Parts: sequence; C-alpha cells; structure tokens
Amino acid sequence: MEMVSVVIPVYNSEKTLEKVVTKTISSLKDKYKVEVILVNDGSVDSSHKLCMGLSETKDEVKYIQLSRNFGQHSAMIVGYRESVGDFVVSIDDDLQQDPSDIPLLIDEVKKGFDVVFAQYNRKKEDAFRLFGSFVTRKIASWLVDFPIFYEVYRWLMITNLKVQRLLG
Repeated sequence: MEMVSVVIPVYNSEKTLEKVVTKTISSLKDKYKVEVILVNDGSVDSSHKLCMGLSETKDEVKYIQLSRNFGQHSAMIVGYRESVGDFVVSIDDDLQQDPSDIPLLIDEVKKGFDVVFAQYNRKKEDAFRLFGSFVTRKIASWLVDFPIFYEVYRWLMITNLKVQRLLG
C-alpha cells in the first residue's frame, strides 16, 4: 500500500489542529498508509501540548518541535526532510484546504507528474484580512510591476523521490 506524508506547519492552532489531523487521517486511511508530520513553529498557545497528545494517541502522527518561530516555509522543509511517504503534501493548520481533496492531488501525480500545484477557490478570511491582502498586492504591483491578481500556490503535492533530490 502506498504511503502519503502530510506535512502540517503548526503555529498557534490549538482551535483547529485536532480537527485538521482527524479529517486528514480519515480522508486517506482507506486507500493509503498515512503519516501526518506536525511541525510546531514556535507556537505560544497550547499547540505544543496538543501536538504531543496527538502524537502519543495516533500512530500516524509524528511531532517535531522547533526551538523558535522560523516561519511556515522553514517548518515545511523540516517536515519534508522527515517524510517517508511515496507522496508528500503540505497543508495549513487552519482548514483553509480540505484534507479530503488530497486524493485528487495524488490522482494527478499518478498521471506521471512529479509535482502538482493547486489553488483553492474559496477564501475563509475576514474582510479586514482580505482588504489588507488587496492593499499589499496593489502596492507590490505599483512598486515592482507585480501582477495584482497573481496567486501563489496553495497546495503542493510532490513525490518523495523529488523531495529527497531537492533537499539532498
């Protein structure tokens, strides 16, 4: 059976983390072996305690505690380095992405791609955050000719072979 490694950078996510982990495992366990790698990036809430508990009670969960906040992308790289699955996907800790969509990414990888990027359509941010993002994009567009509606990927699915080659 193929294994999926799901890397979840954790930062102050005590309110959503258990639901993200539970939904991720339940979305994949019927078709794949599952490895959920929680990388706590210096949370100051009770995320550490929650991560410890999840790793002790769920065989699928590995937990890595970083010494301080290094940023989401650094936390993802740490998780990628620890992954052993045939497929590796990173998701946010706040349910912005639906873990039940992960099999769709795997289906695309199985078509012969090494890396799949995807973007979700729905935004769950409040009006203040959406306005702030709009202003930031507008300023970036004005300063450096940045396309105003450019969207960085929201999902990344990659084969573990590529992860190991990229991270050496």
